[in-house]
Amino acid sequence: MREILESISDAFYAVDKNWKFTYFNKEAENILLKKEEDVLGKNIWELFPATFNTNLRKIYQRVARSKRKESFEYYNPEDGKWYEINAYPSQDGVSAYFKNIDERKQAAIKLDEAYQEKISILETINDAFFHLNNDWVLTYLNKQSEKILGRKRDTLIGKNLWDEYPDAIETDFYRQYHKAMETQESLTFEEFYIPLNMWLEVTVYPSLTGLSVYFRDITLRKEADLRLLQSNERFEKVTEATHDAIWDWNIIENTLYWGAGLKNLFGYEFEKTTPTLETWTNHIHPEDREWVLQSIYEAIEKPDQPNWIAEYRYQKNDGSFADVIDRGVIIRDERGNPIRMVGAMNDITERKNFEISRNNYVKQIEAQNAKLKNIAWTQSHIVRAPLARMLGIMNFIEDNNKNPDEISVWIKHLRDSANELDTIIKDMVDKAQHIEG
Repeated sequence: MREILESISDAFYAVDKNWKFTYFNKEAENILLKKEEDVLGKNIWELFPATFNTNLRKIYQRVARSKRKESFEYYNPEDGKWYEINAYPSQDGVSAYFKNIDERKQAAIKLDEAYQEKISILETINDAFFHLNNDWVLTYLNKQSEKILGRKRDTLIGKNLWDEYPDAIETDFYRQYHKAMETQESLTFEEFYIPLNMWLEVTVYPSLTGLSVYFRDITLRKEADLRLLQSNERFEKVTEATHDAIWDWNIIENTLYWGAGLKNLFGYEFEKTTPTLETWTNHIHPEDREWVLQSIYEAIEKPDQPNWIAEYRYQKNDGSFADVIDRGVIIRDERGNPIRMVGAMNDITERKNFEISRNNYVKQIEAQNAKLKNIAWTQSHIVRAPLARMLGIMNFIEDNNKNPDEISVWIKHLRDSANELDTIIKDMVDKAQHIEG
């Protein structure tokens, strides 16, 4: 885009919704005598105060508000020259292609007064030009017309335009030329001419003698517009297809675009407003906000860092907080300065909750195992006492000749030890059954 805008012959600049310059090409520098670095981020009405109370401001405001392109001629009180301006709406601001038409205006004024002088002027201007009389006969073409049309003027002068270009009859060329002739009002339009495979920007000035037509090749500019439109459409489709909240932060203009994922994941709608970085940071959990902002600014301030990632808590439209993972890619200019950041934010609350539940479950199992080990270790010592007595009594009975009365006494001791062992085992089972995490 920059290469195209720097190569076209039109001067071009763009201003945001606050009327601050966001782009200023070389031709604009040449015409307005300002350097790009001296105007970017500055207010157009403050840099050019003489234009504040003119139609320029009114038309720009109307274009930004109506979202419709307007073409007009403008007398600049700053330098006392006429300009032709094509103003386009762009992200609540205005993009303007313009060129100095002071020579053209002078040529039109002097057309009836000095035909030879007019010819001299028309041969030096950058626009292609031809004149039609009231019978649609070509009376004059300049050299630039020969270059664009690919025909020598002596093969066209004196010929009827529609006889020479019958394929233009069903196009806007035919309709607009007739409209200008009938209304006697000047007009500007753009049309693609298939035989030349070329987009043309045409301005028509009617007079009592016929039509004066200025035109230029704007194919490169239209292709740039088309590529920009296709790029925007692809971006829109990506935001619709993914479950992530896609975002695009214009660092220079401090504007933040959100895709449909912001509404789907968090319930927010920004269609009617232009969100800024603050509208995002204000919804970060207060405990996370400072370190998240610090991390993102550290990333964009390092010329060799291409991306940024962070996990934090983000407030949803219903007031609750979601755990999110946010990733961004930093776009820099040729000097390494950050100009944009594009990324995606994803809700990982469910994953976080699962990890917490899993960790708690593992800790619970580990606690139960510890308790079981403790029971087993403790009870093993308690079990050994009655068991040792039982084994000793049985060995004593087997190894000694005792009378029945003595044996009866030792059997009673044996039974007591067995009962004690039974009680211990029941207690162990009961404790094992009531273990809680």
